[in-house]
Amino acid sequence: MTRKKLYIPEEVKADIKKHISSKYPLALEGFFSASEEEDALTGDLGGTLRIKNQRVFVKDSQIETPGEWTWSINYHKFRGRGPGATENKLGADGIFELTLQIGNRVEKKSLLFQSKISWKDDPNILREAIKLTTWREAAFVLNFTPTEYEAIDLDTIIKSRGKRPSKINFTPLDQFIGENFLECIVGDIDLRYNATTRKLFWRTNDGQYVSTKFSIPQRIAIQINAPDLDTSNSKYREIKNEDIHNFRMNTSAEEILSLENNYSPNELKKARAAKALIYHSDAHSFGDKLLDELLKVRMQEINVAHDFLKSSIKE
Repeated sequence: MTRKKLYIPEEVKADIKKHISSKYPLALEGFFSASEEEDALTGDLGGTLRIKNQRVFVKDSQIETPGEWTWSINYHKFRGRGPGATENKLGADGIFELTLQIGNRVEKKSLLFQSKISWKDDPNILREAIKLTTWREAAFVLNFTPTEYEAIDLDTIIKSRGKRPSKINFTPLDQFIGENFLECIVGDIDLRYNATTRKLFWRTNDGQYVSTKFSIPQRIAIQINAPDLDTSNSKYREIKNEDIHNFRMNTSAEEILSLENNYSPNELKKARAAKALIYHSDAHSFGDKLLDELLKVRMQEINVAHDFLKSSIKE
């Protein structure tokens, strides 16, 4: 299901996709030289994708007469990681950003990720995936392997209990970023990171705009520039780290159940059952108050989403 979109002309998207696809094999070649740790691989990936301003002429645009757009990709590694790093609470160790500037108006969408190397059996990735479910529709696991950089959804990690299944669904990273992210299938326009204040912002299901301290380790950013329109700043509520998971990122009932459009009552029922197999507390045994509570909350929102959609179908 498509999330709220940023307007990006097809010519610009095509040019960015072409660049990412052309650089992806080079990124894979860097695996063995940087494979000692995830940070090094993410840095090598960011450095490989990095490119200065590229110019694209757009003939038909929703916002202006024909003209020249520009785009670039940048990588930044932030200092400040340590024993108390907020990655431990958020479950993320990096972020992809897409920024669209139209005159004075700046629109963003972001995508959190947790990275692993040649994932096979790792209980820690299960824990991190559960933490990331607060932003489930805008988060994924990036698994580096010698032959593919795999984008894996959180449900797959949690369903497998942290053990890589023999048959696994993943999306090659170049497709995941060049298609899913650019087309707004994943990521969220209200999720963003301010590197100056080191805060993560997002909008909750009840409409609040919240923030929390988040010293993100690494960022890969796509910047797109287009001509004039103006903007206004939204107000937000700042929250403490310990309250993060009380403020679920805004999402729809269909997204919670991973339903496509025009689903049947039977498909709705099956979708709820499939999510219950993944998130029900009977399927996990942590003895960890936070993780147990997060699974409980996810299961509650699955039930609420199911009941809401079921009543909508009846109406």
